[in-house]
Amino acid sequence: MTFEDALARHKAGDLAAAEQAYRHILANEDHADALCNLGLILKDRRDFAEAETLLKRAVAAAPQSHVLIYNLGNLYQHTAEIVRQSMPGDWESVVPEVSNLQ
Repeated sequence: MTFEDALARHKAGDLAAAEQAYRHILANEDHADALCNLGLILKDRRDFAEAETLLKRAVAAAPQSHVLIYNLGNLYQHTAEIVRQSMPGDWESVVPEVSNLQ
């Protein structure tokens, strides 16, 4: 299974097959794009903890990639918004670092 095969499944919308293909690739190497794309699939599935782990590994594998850093930041912004929406009242005073992510 190659990254191109996994990406083709992902682009075709077959997320289950894409996930399996990315995991197969990652069993052998820390392929930055496979880590990122699997992380994005998991983010969309709302598996934020594993998505974060994978996106951090992607950034570590290719720290010069602005796309990978952007996707990790986007995950943090997305999860901060979920936290903000779930907290009643003055959430900025409770979690000030989250309020700066808007």
